[in-house]
Amino acid sequence: MQVWSADWGYPGDFDYREFHKKDHVSGLQYWRVTGVRVDLGHKDWYHPEWAGYKVGEHARHFAWLVTDLLEQYHAETGEFGLIASNYDTELFGHWWFEGVDWIREVLRTLAHSDRVALTTASEYLVAHPPEEVLALPESSWGMGGGHWTWDNPAAHWMWEPIHEAEARMTRMARTIEGETISPDEEFVLNQAARELLLLEASDWPFLVTTGQAREYAVQRFTGHVERFERLIASVEAGRPDQALAEELWEQDKVFPEVDFRWWGAD
Repeated sequence: MQVWSADWGYPGDFDYREFHKKDHVSGLQYWRVTGVRVDLGHKDWYHPEWAGYKVGEHARHFAWLVTDLLEQYHAETGEFGLIASNYDTELFGHWWFEGVDWIREVLRTLAHSDRVALTTASEYLVAHPPEEVLALPESSWGMGGGHWTWDNPAAHWMWEPIHEAEARMTRMARTIEGETISPDEEFVLNQAARELLLLEASDWPFLVTTGQAREYAVQRFTGHVERFERLIASVEAGRPDQALAEELWEQDKVFPEVDFRWWGAD
């Protein structure tokens, strides 16, 4: 909560950039948080130098918290502890504009520490092979720790087209497995794979459930479903729609290395 919470964590500091207020022309955010319950109409201007100062303060504070926690653990157990500090990537630079700078300063501070060592999960596992097996319960960061946020009456209608699209892509990939196909077919099928990945995004049911941007989420979801169906249908009909695939590629330009054949793998 120290990192994520807008109420008592770092992102809610009064000098950090206000996420929710945007200029109606440019769409840019020129204001700072200003205060706990300050109305959007009364937000003060954003001062980068003020925010920069707070980034340094908060990075040092976090480094101190980590160090103190690990030292307490060592004093109580005689063992060296490990802290896995995991966060949603979208927090940094999106919800919390200064978050990327904060990460940099935290890593820089801890890298110079003679009391705490930085490592990655893979490096730690190589150095310390697991000695126990744990059965982790199914869970999520969503409401109640389960999957209700994505699987509830408001979002149930989205799952049938998702599963149908997945099955259709799998059938297509397996049907032409080992066959020689034209460059047009390959391009169209790879774009269909991109549309499949986009329609599967968990953001769409999340936004439908929370109501934060329901219309936008429905529009994006149904749009990607329609795109996928048009692309796959064109290949099934023997007339791969290269023009449509190129148009859709230009709109999003994501997953350039995707290969539709992945869906045919066992």
